[in-house]
Amino acid sequence: MFLSSVPDLLSFNRFSRITADLKSKMNQASVEAVTGRREDLTAATKGAVGDAHLLNKALQDIESRSNLFNLTETRFNLMGQTLKGARITLDSIGTRVLSVLSSNSSSGITTIIDESETNLRTIFSSLQVNQANRNLFSGDATNLPPLGDVEQLLSDVRGIVAAGPDVATITAQLDTYFDDPTGGFQTNIYQGGSGNATPVLLANDTRIDFTVRADDPAIKEVLRGLAIIASGDVAPFARFSADFSELFDAGSFAINNGESGLVELEATLGIGLQLIANAEDIQEAEKITLTSAYNSMTARDQFEASTELKFLETQLETSYILTNRLSNLTLSNFLR
Repeated sequence: MFLSSVPDLLSFNRFSRITADLKSKMNQASVEAVTGRREDLTAATKGAVGDAHLLNKALQDIESRSNLFNLTETRFNLMGQTLKGARITLDSIGTRVLSVLSSNSSSGITTIIDESETNLRTIFSSLQVNQANRNLFSGDATNLPPLGDVEQLLSDVRGIVAAGPDVATITAQLDTYFDDPTGGFQTNIYQGGSGNATPVLLANDTRIDFTVRADDPAIKEVLRGLAIIASGDVAPFARFSADFSELFDAGSFAINNGESGLVELEATLGIGLQLIANAEDIQEAEKITLTSAYNSMTARDQFEASTELKFLETQLETSYILTNRLSNLTLSNFLR
């Protein structure tokens, strides 16, 4: 009788294939237990892998838009808070200027001049708000600060006011300075871009663009009015004279006009926030539908996968034991 000291080759190979297959199934079950997704999409979707990929792509697009919406909401809120802060800083100073004029109080005039300069500096600084290295009031040049040096603005306006010789000339010079494309404000003060920031894409290719730049007419009016009042001490007119009162009236009008414009800008940003909120609601409904469809094709119950994993581990251990016994078959072991 012939006895071999090596395991039966066919049996050994069979157990090796079984072990390899168990390892593969364990790896698959391990991943599915963690991800909750089928690893073999072809089998899970019965060959409709393309449909599963399209659903997944749609879900990823929704996630990307949601992140963009959140970022845009943050920026809109910051811009709205800045504009609201500017209004609070003004504290109806445009109206109070007129009250001070009618009071004939020289100390009151000095106080309102100082307050105007302080408010100008505060609002000027607040407009430099930056979020994630993006200057929010710089239009399409978000890498640049929106405004230059407030000292330059005060120096320029004081120079115009001091030169006089009358309110009409001062007003004409200020019109050129603030409103002309080649005027001092656009060339020396406003440092942002001439275009608007990138619009936000909502559903159905709808785009919203609620850019607020630091050279917006409302903002320029506020800065202009405050700068005029802050320049009262260098005006070539006696305090409480007709010309002095006319100059302060012009400053008061600009501040009040600009403040009304700030309210409109805040309302515009509010509309933008509401549109984004509506788009988020629509996306959430789409996400629920798409997720349900995607899960029906690719989802794997994680508890079920974990149970299968434990079962496969037991089978693999048994396979290792049997393979080891086959490899240890020798004549001496057989005779025992």
